[in-house]
Amino acid sequence: MRREPRIISLGPGDLARTVALHDRCSPQTLWSRYHRAMADPRTYLPDLLSRAGSVHLAAQDTTGRIVAVGHLMPDNAAAEAALLAEDSWQGRGLGTRLLRHLGRHALTGGWATLYGLFQSGDERIEAILHHVDVPVHRRQEDGAVTAWAHVDDLAAGTASAPVPVGSGGGSGRAAGAGGGPHRRLLMPWRRGTGRPRTPRTPGSP
Repeated sequence: MRREPRIISLGPGDLARTVALHDRCSPQTLWSRYHRAMADPRTYLPDLLSRAGSVHLAAQDTTGRIVAVGHLMPDNAAAEAALLAEDSWQGRGLGTRLLRHLGRHALTGGWATLYGLFQSGDERIEAILHHVDVPVHRRQEDGAVTAWAHVDDLAAGTASAPVPVGSGGGSGRAAGAGGGPHRRLLMPWRRGTGRPRTPRTPGSP
């Protein structure tokens, strides 16, 4: 049985390992993440990993290989969460672990809402949402689902026991900075690499 990967911080210095993760993913997995066919990851990952104010985490196996990544990206008063897990590591809870850590960062980041986008019928995302401990709101439009939770609800949710966070292999913010342990969270994958739209939360125009 494989030892579980540890959660580390991710930064521009980890570009090569993040590109390698993308190269190992199937077209179906990449489509679930980006909702479209993507060019060479070297053309868009540098901007993603260096985006100001964002949080980037990874699951690193015992060989030092990155097998999953999670991103938290500011969008005005909201933050968008996104995940990508290597095919052979899917279904092992890595997405949930990464999202819990991202949830802790959202709690300390001053955002009001945490959201994500996924395709209608994506069973992997539905499985994650099934285990969420906070109210999850949804809006479906043109085959895409926007799911979001209020950060205040995350703060009131049930906290999990702290999980040690290892040091990253490259540059970037330390994974434990400003956050530390995790809480249960939802968030699905991101639609694209451009600036995301702000979800229309209940009560918003």
